[in-house]
Amino acid sequence: MKTYWWRQLLVAGLLVVLAVGLDLYMRQFPPESSGIVGHLVLFLAVAAALVACNQLLFHYSQANPGFMKHRIWNKMSLVIVLWLLVSSVILVVLLMVTPLPDLIQDHLWMMYLIGIYFLFIMNLLALSVVHRLVEPQTTAERKLIYTWIAGVAVVAVSFFVV
Repeated sequence: MKTYWWRQLLVAGLLVVLAVGLDLYMRQFPPESSGIVGHLVLFLAVAAALVACNQLLFHYSQANPGFMKHRIWNKMSLVIVLWLLVSSVILVVLLMVTPLPDLIQDHLWMMYLIGIYFLFIMNLLALSVVHRLVEPQTTAERKLIYTWIAGVAVVAVSFFVV
């Protein structure tokens, strides 16, 4: 169990490093001035964040064999959508009534961390949809692979097609 916490902390720390590194890169080379390379770097950063989010869930599924076996996972899509809405409302309220926008303007990496949080929640939403679509005997690890593939495909289409 001790290695579980170290792995989770390592992945969370790598997400913070990714956010800070992306902030440093975007300040040096804004995407609009660097063209397709800037979009490719942003895409790779989002894909890496999706891998990290799935790693967090993968380590959790290894530590808890009952992960995704409870009946609530059949209704988890609705729960996660509500969670996403509440998180969005809280973010908007914080942006409107606190000095958070000034802080984020000086430390843009914090906004990237907030983006990674929302990416994690949307990844959970995709996982809950995958859970409902695949066969019940499919392992949690396989569902996480399907979720990562679907997430990267959606991000690729939104970055390079739209």
